[in-house]
Amino acid sequence: MIGRELNDKKERFQRIEMLLQEPVTTQSELERLTAEVTRLRRETGQLEQKIEMNAPADDKLHIYKTQANSISKKKAEKEEEAKKLEMEKMSLEKMMREKEEKYSREKGGKYMKRDDFR
Repeated sequence: MIGRELNDKKERFQRIEMLLQEPVTTQSELERLTAEVTRLRRETGQLEQKIEMNAPADDKLHIYKTQANSISKKKAEKEEEAKKLEMEKMSLEKMMREKEEKYSREKGGKYMKRDDFR
């Protein structure tokens, strides 16, 4: 028990010593690194612009990508429309069942059912 505690303390001591031996980051070092990050971001943006400008205007895949996006949008719209129609159908079926039950209670079940009517 004491041996484990002693080992833990030694490991902690070694970690603290390693942290103290690392060079201290100064304010000027932080400013230099921040400026470098800004410069690299600006260069990256410039390179991305060059890539976009140098991309061939007649990109063969561009046509297919736009068609795929268009079809995807249409598919989503149709799925939404189908969902709305399904909900409307369920609502109408429920209303019809309720009216059939009401008629059955009031007039007594002597009417033609849907299947017989067809």
